[in-house]
Amino acid sequence: MHQRKTRIIKLIIVALISAATVLSLCACAKSGSLFGGYSETEKAILNSGFSAHFIDVGEGDSSVFKFPDGKVLMIDTGTDGEKTYGKIKAVLDGLSVKNIDYLVLSHPDTEHVGNAGRLLSDYTVGKLYMPNILEDNKEYFPEFSAVYQNMGTSIIVNPKLYDRVSGEDYFFAFLSPKDDDYAALNLGSGVDEKAKDDVSPVIYLEYAGVRFLISSDATATVEQRIVTDYSVVKTMFDRLGFTVDLEDIEFYKVAAHGDVKSNSEAFLNLIRPKRSIISVGGANYKGHPATTVLNRLIAAREDCEFYRTDYFGTVSVLVSESGETTVKKER
Repeated sequence: MHQRKTRIIKLIIVALISAATVLSLCACAKSGSLFGGYSETEKAILNSGFSAHFIDVGEGDSSVFKFPDGKVLMIDTGTDGEKTYGKIKAVLDGLSVKNIDYLVLSHPDTEHVGNAGRLLSDYTVGKLYMPNILEDNKEYFPEFSAVYQNMGTSIIVNPKLYDRVSGEDYFFAFLSPKDDDYAALNLGSGVDEKAKDDVSPVIYLEYAGVRFLISSDATATVEQRIVTDYSVVKTMFDRLGFTVDLEDIEFYKVAAHGDVKSNSEAFLNLIRPKRSIISVGGANYKGHPATTVLNRLIAAREDCEFYRTDYFGTVSVLVSESGETTVKKER
């Protein structure tokens, strides 16, 4: 009886979250620039501090992180299309971005890498991280054809497990994929969707003690490996002078738009995110985010806050030098 009552309460909470968010959408919609209405302090952080932006690209993924030293990390480019690319460009232009220091193209999926060609034509990219697709298999991955046409291979860097990039008071690290994941991707015509998804990097990012975990479409298989290896990985990074703390993460970019193939109970119970950001298209045919995933997030942390791009538009996170956070919504 107690378990049944608990489950009913959780379902009610999920329903209330959805209803409250819809009401907020109606009440908070406003015209003007993407970064309009920011205070002077918030504008200062946008210009010379740390900010993270989870862009409203519909049923797709694209996020931008600007560091205090001016460097920019971008993860994925959303679904191919002028409208979607316009939203991405609005964020980059609003941040006065001219060059992208680190571009991660997570895996062969047009929802994630569709605008890569446009982006590479308009911006100078310092380092490109993308799956290690062998020359003989390129024909099986048309999603990356624009990449090969728009740039030389000399700056393509294949992400390796536990690779890290650091700057003043920030760093980010790749917690996946492994070489075995790349091998599964390079089976040519025999590659399946799971193999494509599992080369998606899971990226840990920290600035001023505030921690982000950004997952693309990596499935529960990858998540379980991260859970199993966590204590060893944590010790390894400690010895290198970096702290990778996945417990009670401040901001979690929910994997696979909230699909049940990802966001496993064991993984969510480890990271227990305080705020979950879901990049998703309104009324999408896949039913994202799944109610099961929302229930798992609530079970992991009852007071977890949800930010959906289909309701709020682009979601931005500003972090001060002292680690204070502000979440801004486009609408």
